[in-house]
Amino acid sequence: MPLWGRNPITLALIGILPYRRVDRPIFVLGSPRSGTSVFSRIFGAHPELANWSEGHFLFDPRYRNQTNEHRWTEKDVTAFGARRLRSNIDWYCRYISIRQRINAHRFTNKLPRNTLRVPWLLSIFPDAQFIHIIRDGRAVVRSMIRVMESKEKDRTLADFARPPGWQEYFRNDPYEAHARQWAGIEDTVQADLEKVPA
Repeated sequence: MPLWGRNPITLALIGILPYRRVDRPIFVLGSPRSGTSVFSRIFGAHPELANWSEGHFLFDPRYRNQTNEHRWTEKDVTAFGARRLRSNIDWYCRYISIRQRINAHRFTNKLPRNTLRVPWLLSIFPDAQFIHIIRDGRAVVRSMIRVMESKEKDRTLADFARPPGWQEYFRNDPYEAHARQWAGIEDTVQADLEKVPA
């Protein structure tokens, strides 16, 4: 990831630059702790792909906010937000092509929060393509809880993707909270993907 990817101000400045159309960006979707990182590393090694794994601030300048909603639809698209994202992705593809001496003419990303943002992504990139990774929910929940325990602090659903209705249960028993979180993420993304033309 380029250094600018950690700085929302730099990302905003790059959003002002002229950019080329991004061709069919590929978004890897899936609940946190479902294997998307492993898949993304392998898939993103293809020489025609510019793989920007995570990219928290690329998609969300308010990433660290503990109460904001992660479910975004076409109603949440702003003109500058769309331009900022398109421009940064185009310039990242150019950067990777030069740095790695490849022709990275397509972009791929995995960010679990984007699993809840398919309508938003399609509004910005109408030709976007999606790969949905599903892992057994029981394994996902246990993995989420291990992450929370390793951090030794209370985090809002471990800072993972927060599906609609998360406020109703995030303070419940951790197993129940993360089970409902996983189910909410999967219900949302599967309903969204059913509307995407094959």
